[in-house]
Amino acid sequence: MAYTIYTHDGWGRTGVGSFATLSEAREAFNALCQDPWYRQDGGIRGLELVAEGPAGQSERLDWFAFRGAEALQHQPAGGGVHPSGGAGDHPALLAGL
Repeated sequence: MAYTIYTHDGWGRTGVGSFATLSEAREAFNALCQDPWYRQDGGIRGLELVAEGPAGQSERLDWFAFRGAEALQHQPAGGGVHPSGGAGDHPALLAGL
């Protein structure tokens, strides 16, 4: 299983990096949540940590939403499984934060 971090912006979803272990992925995810560039950019709406499974299935493990210089505390996603490519459906990300 691979663990991938995605950014969400006005143009969609972009992969930031993939990691072999969950601990490496969480460390990078937490660092990006605190990164000054991401927090101040205004164009990046959120981050998402996804476990990529077999047959194109993925599970959102965590998400973080930005509001310009303000950021909402990241929340566990609740463990829903969804098809690959459908991970950008979190209401806070769709609301155009």
